[in-house]
Amino acid sequence: MMNNNVEILAPAGSYENFIAAVNAGADAIYLGGDMFGARAYADNFSTEKIIEAISYAHLHNKKVYLTVNTLLKNKEIKDSLYNYILPLYEALLDAVIVQDMGVFSFIKNSFPGLEIHASTQMTLTGKYGAKLLKDMGASRIVTSRELSLSEIREIYENVDIEIESFVHGALCYSYSGQCLFSSMIGGRSGNRGRCAQPCRLQYSLNKEKGYFLSPKDICTLEILPDIIEAGVYSLKIEGRMKSAEYTALVTAMYRKYVDMYLQNGRDGYKVDKEDIEKLMDIFNRGNFTKGYYTEHNGRNMISVDRPNHRGVKAAKLISVNGNIAKIKTIKSLNALDVLELSNDFNYTLKNDIKEGTLIEVRLPKDAKVANKDIYRIRNNKLIEDIKASIISKTSKISINGCLTAIPNEKLRLEIFLGNITVTKEGDEVSQALNQAATKESLLKQIKKTGNTIFEFDKLDVVMGDNIFVQNQVLNALRREALEELEALLNNKKRYAKANEYEPKISKNEVSKKGCSVLLLEPKMIPVVLEYDFVNRIYIESEKLEKESFADLLKQSHSKDVELYIALPYILRTNAYMELEALIALGSDGFLVRNYEELGYLKKLDNVTIICDTTMHIMNDITMDAFSNEGVNAFTYSLELNANELKHIKTPAELIVYSNIPVMISAQCINKTYNGCDTKEKILLLNDRYNKNFKVRNVCKYCYNIIYNSVPMQIYDKADKIKNINYSALRYDFVFENEQQIRSVLSGKCVDEYTRGHFERGVE
Repeated sequence: MMNNNVEILAPAGSYENFIAAVNAGADAIYLGGDMFGARAYADNFSTEKIIEAISYAHLHNKKVYLTVNTLLKNKEIKDSLYNYILPLYEALLDAVIVQDMGVFSFIKNSFPGLEIHASTQMTLTGKYGAKLLKDMGASRIVTSRELSLSEIREIYENVDIEIESFVHGALCYSYSGQCLFSSMIGGRSGNRGRCAQPCRLQYSLNKEKGYFLSPKDICTLEILPDIIEAGVYSLKIEGRMKSAEYTALVTAMYRKYVDMYLQNGRDGYKVDKEDIEKLMDIFNRGNFTKGYYTEHNGRNMISVDRPNHRGVKAAKLISVNGNIAKIKTIKSLNALDVLELSNDFNYTLKNDIKEGTLIEVRLPKDAKVANKDIYRIRNNKLIEDIKASIISKTSKISINGCLTAIPNEKLRLEIFLGNITVTKEGDEVSQALNQAATKESLLKQIKKTGNTIFEFDKLDVVMGDNIFVQNQVLNALRREALEELEALLNNKKRYAKANEYEPKISKNEVSKKGCSVLLLEPKMIPVVLEYDFVNRIYIESEKLEKESFADLLKQSHSKDVELYIALPYILRTNAYMELEALIALGSDGFLVRNYEELGYLKKLDNVTIICDTTMHIMNDITMDAFSNEGVNAFTYSLELNANELKHIKTPAELIVYSNIPVMISAQCINKTYNGCDTKEKILLLNDRYNKNFKVRNVCKYCYNIIYNSVPMQIYDKADKIKNINYSALRYDFVFENEQQIRSVLSGKCVDEYTRGHFERGVE
């Protein structure tokens, strides 16, 4: 199966990057404005600059997608979102990339015709979530980076929706949209575009130090035909925080190889190793990986020894004598190349050096060269070549034309671009009194397109004998024709009139406020049933023994307590049959953690669905949108503070005690460190502040959960809780024993805890 319809989607963290992406052959560019984008620290675009970028892109037959892929609070949607999107909508923005379901619903209803792409932050892992998003109005889904080729193919074969997948750049350790690590330990939320990247820091595991949470970058050139044939339409390059040189080179490489595949097919597809080395030269973390397309996880996907740019191997250490290091080059190097001799010392070459040259380098005091292999971390010639051949070039649009100059007839210039024709006429052509015009002189003058975006590929001249045409007349005719052509290209489509969406959300007063308890261990159910104020229990499906569930249900109902099944944090194809079995148990309902589960359950009748915090309930419109999809109740986001919570009209469960999962990962710390033995363990990751983060490998569904170092406790903040329109208070117990559960449910404070975001909130 050969897909001839492929898009190369490049990142732009600045206007320079945007131009680099266009010049390098991107079909579309995604960028962020000064609000609501997942890269708050990029050199983002002002509204005026986005409009300029849209105009420029459309002239070059490219598309622009705006990242609005963060979670928004009620006030932000109400006060800012419409006015932010409106001028871009009117400028014919091609699509928005969205994470927040409230934002999704608001844009869909406010801006008719504007395409919505479901962000990878929505953690889309299968066909049921894809179908749900399509039915809700998405024109495209961005798959989770963790999906295999076969899982992507299953979406492609079952859901008629565009698929976008990452093909190059950084990988997150966590499933995107399921990470609270940066948020909880430092207040900088990845869901709000401010990730501090704690995954790139060093941790200790059993006293061994390493970058256990730092994946290598992906490079998929070698498997590009497989990805395209699996059904991926848009090949997405990560890197809005990277340099223009990075954007230019990576985009140009994927342009080269997509064109090779489309022209020659799989049999004529071959990747040049020198091209891979260029990509490594521009940026790589401990070499490249093909990512999750071909394997589920593994140590070889993690850059355990370093979190930053590795470069390429360039020299060997021969000896160190005092402060003089002798190194021998293993490849030709360039003036101003930079070699990394140690973690704290880089050496810049002054001249070009041939392969096999012995170099003496004077080391600064206390610098240590520990490694035999010396890497080049800046290839200066490559960077200068990229600047000259891609970034600095002016992208011109090729046009064809015909100039007709017949005596006593009007001078006429016709310009052709695709199916567009522009015709301009001037005064009648007169006979020459002195020097007559020649075909060459007319061609030379008309072809002077100067600083315009156009250049003539083919230009015909039809002329009579002995004619005279003034240069200024030719110039005016050409200028008028090109201005009209540019205007036509800028007005190829029009959207309907925008109309700010006002959902009918009424404040629901809850007369009876309940109490819910989430349990990992079913054996703790009798302990919880001792407390009369508990009216709902969630039990994690991974620990559930189906044979004993009927008895647990009977016990709970005898105490007038509902028993719900908490579904997996991640649902992939390997767990579909498990989900069917869980549904058959006849629980009172389900705690849903992702779009895949919601999409699956939506097709069933009489199923009670409650959204967990991983569905990111941060505003009223999100709850309104989910209610229309059959959701019965909600759990507030853990990133809202008390003041923000009290302004939400729709009631939801409020978590008051929890060991908060800060990462859900397809990677496995145990497998990375010890190798896979399919046995669940609790490992401890120790950070630079000597905080311990418990890591639990959930072998049944093959994902890892990393928990915050201390539990969150706010149940003692009754003065603030009373102002919140909650439907129930919820306690989550994962590691607690019977005594600890009783202590918390009795209202006693734990020894060490955090308030989470209840008091501080996130930016």
